[in-house]
Amino acid sequence: MVPPPAAFRDPVAPPGSREAGFALIAVIWMIGLIGLMLVTYIAAARYRAIEARAAAQIARAEAGAEGAVNLAILDLLADLPKGESMGARFGSGGRPRLCALEDGTILAVAVANESGKVDLNGATPDLVAALIRGVAPEARAAVRSLLRLREAAQNAKDQAQTQQNQTPQAQAGQLQAGQVRQSQESRETPAFRSAVELARVPGVDRALFETLLPMVTTHTGSPGLNAQVAATATLLAVTGARSRAEAERANAAFFLAQAPGRVFLIRGEAVTRTGARVAREAVVEFTPGPPVAYSIREWREGGPQAPLAPAGSGGGAPC
Repeated sequence: MVPPPAAFRDPVAPPGSREAGFALIAVIWMIGLIGLMLVTYIAAARYRAIEARAAAQIARAEAGAEGAVNLAILDLLADLPKGESMGARFGSGGRPRLCALEDGTILAVAVANESGKVDLNGATPDLVAALIRGVAPEARAAVRSLLRLREAAQNAKDQAQTQQNQTPQAQAGQLQAGQVRQSQESRETPAFRSAVELARVPGVDRALFETLLPMVTTHTGSPGLNAQVAATATLLAVTGARSRAEAERANAAFFLAQAPGRVFLIRGEAVTRTGARVAREAVVEFTPGPPVAYSIREWREGGPQAPLAPAGSGGGAPC
């Protein structure tokens, strides 16, 4: 039998070549896997760097917003010993004033005198009803719900006062029933501790809440409001007038004497060059002393309101 030509013979692999092929494939897979891990690491590092820069900008904006609140507090404190109208630099009508920091961050500082607002706890029912109906005439359910909450809080307060005036023997019996502590808590708890609690009143939707929030307070306990420092929107709502001058001439029964008050809502907002935006709000009470002092009654985050000037655009004088 004639053997086949060499070209048609089955090639015979040299010893160890099959193992070398598997090793080459393994090396290629390993290189690919290492490359994939390297790309993943680079991408993760990039996203971490972006996240860190964003966090730094937010922290810068938070510091700016808190600094704006402190700046307004110092301005108000400086006016107290002089006997001048408080809020000479930033006003007291709630209109934001812009200023710029050296790094280009824009600050908006707004100061509002709380005596020009309607106190949710202390205002007369007629004033509360006039405010809500002046903003939303159809919100009768909200008026009824708010007044019922106030009435319930007042009833609890009266009951607590009655229990306090009872004889020691009667108080001892109630102490065993755990009623005295509950009475003390009721006496110290008003219907509303903060203006933002208005959102929980049945009948107050989001739109109505956002409209009423700048017009109400819980820190004066006043049955009326000071028309001299009240915002124009508040005056128009409670009087039904078409202009501020007409509203002031109305001389409504719930207008108080021209007592400016010493409680202010201070809003500080900051926007950085990259667009990070943070707002802080504080309700601050000032005492003329001596010594001159202040106390922060409430501190909260504030949502963005009107657009500010772009950071770095030169909007506002230096702070």
